[in-house]
Amino acid sequence: MKKQSFVFAALILGLSGIFCKILGAVYKIPLTNILGTQGMGIYYLIFPIYSFLLGIASLSFTSIISKKISLAFSKRNYFEINKIFVCGLLLVSFLGIFFAVLISVFSKTISSLQGVENAYICYIIIAPAIVSVCVQSVFKGFFQGIQYMTPTAISQILEQIVKLSFGFL
Repeated sequence: MKKQSFVFAALILGLSGIFCKILGAVYKIPLTNILGTQGMGIYYLIFPIYSFLLGIASLSFTSIISKKISLAFSKRNYFEINKIFVCGLLLVSFLGIFFAVLISVFSKTISSLQGVENAYICYIIIAPAIVSVCVQSVFKGFFQGIQYMTPTAISQILEQIVKLSFGFL
């Protein structure tokens, strides 16, 4: 893997960000027509709780791991890089699984407190995404730490495509 220049890395991430925003618009407009107002209401009811748990579970691990790996990479300490990656992966996986189980177990309680008792199934459906995004944050941090941004850009685009596909499904 070759280290990428700052300008090239910024260009890759910028272009992938623009492409992801376009995919997000492509996703939201037809989804609103398909789900209607009630379906979008449920979507906007569930999404803040999902985002909150995701934020707690990942806690900026991408930045932390990136910084630690970058420091070890500058010293060519590959053992330390491996240790940071494995420890980060274990910790974040545990947190992701914990919050996924938490949201699944309390899905009926949460949905009844929100006044839409049938929405509990939506919480169960999105629970695995918490684990997935947490694990991805470690991989993104690793590649950013070794100054290789292409996998992060590809990951962002793939996330949007999967979100688009499963959203319509």
